[in-house]
Amino acid sequence: MQLNLLYKKATLQVISIVGFSSLLQAQHTYSSYQAEENITRKASAGLYLWNEYLRNDLDSLKILGVDLLLAAAEEGDAFAKAVGEQALGSYQIRSGNLEKGIFHLQEARRFYMKREDYDQLTVAYNELGNARFLQGKYHEAIKMYLSSMRFGALAPDRTSAFSAKIGLGKAYVAIGDTAVGLKTIENYKEQAAQLRKFESVADAYAYMGEVEMERNIVLSKEYYEKSIIFSIKSKSKAHLSHAYNNKAILLFNLGDLDSSLYYFNKALDLRKELKHHKGIVESNYNLAFFYQDQGKLEKALKYYELSAKIAREFGFNGDERDALLEIKGIAEKLKLKRYDEVVRRIKVLDVEMENVRSSDQEIIAYAEKTIREAHLKPDQHKEEDASFGVLWSIGGGMLLMGLLLWRVRRRS
Repeated sequence: MQLNLLYKKATLQVISIVGFSSLLQAQHTYSSYQAEENITRKASAGLYLWNEYLRNDLDSLKILGVDLLLAAAEEGDAFAKAVGEQALGSYQIRSGNLEKGIFHLQEARRFYMKREDYDQLTVAYNELGNARFLQGKYHEAIKMYLSSMRFGALAPDRTSAFSAKIGLGKAYVAIGDTAVGLKTIENYKEQAAQLRKFESVADAYAYMGEVEMERNIVLSKEYYEKSIIFSIKSKSKAHLSHAYNNKAILLFNLGDLDSSLYYFNKALDLRKELKHHKGIVESNYNLAFFYQDQGKLEKALKYYELSAKIAREFGFNGDERDALLEIKGIAEKLKLKRYDEVVRRIKVLDVEMENVRSSDQEIIAYAEKTIREAHLKPDQHKEEDASFGVLWSIGGGMLLMGLLLWRVRRRS
């Protein structure tokens, strides 16, 4: 039971629903996003932040979605509304509010369809596929992923044509068609490697390693090792820390405890170097669970307390509560009276988390109501395309008339 919980807790860091990997070049930060006064450029910066927050910071994704919807309502901008819908929808499907999330993603998709923005249509369909996957509607998910790939084939970004394949492969595995699923992910991996998208290659190997863990442990080890190799190639220390963590889980399941501990610590060291506080909290939790499983409760207690302390410092209430519940369980086993405060703190967190949920719902509901009542201007981008089309038609007609007159004169 402990082994499974460790496994689930650790793998959530990498083997969750995979977000889109964008080719956007601009290095937007939230401060530059906030300072931007032009609503179109602000929405474009929002797309970059969406991609970053999707992988690293769901709370910021929620704030981004609400902020863009309110800005769109104030400016009457349809593009900013679409990006806001996309951000809020992505947040909601990952925080359990699937139906609301699907609604917002469909609103974004509708705008991108009118604009014929194939890159963003690819993203919208991929996210809808992720939502259906989370609902357990795997056949619906497959349809969405295939639509994502269809529009991706029309998009300028070369990654758009295959980025949904990893989700598609997982959906096939989920319905029991493991051979087709793994073949699809293998194909995704090869295409990502051709474009030197090494983070995506590492993700594919990590998932393949997870699938093979129950079927072929030798192959599973090989895949996890390759996930580390491609994480190193990607030069992303955050990605490498995830790969080390996955390798630690595999070795734990194999009973190679010394090597497992080595990789858990390597993951923690990298996260400390990056000052990735959420990752540090999770790594300490995983180490605590490692020692708890070995019956070393005093050592486990030390790491749970570290996890809870850092989580409290940076406002990760859910993670703090998880660690405190484990501390409470160990304290009861060891009959330690000094942990009465832990019980009180858990009760405080329960109230705080409920208040945050209520507050979030009110803020999101306000943004939704405001954008519904807003008067949006026609999409400027689409109008420019239409104007260009009219001018092109007029110009083409004048050119054709000129050629006909020229031919008449020559005959004369």
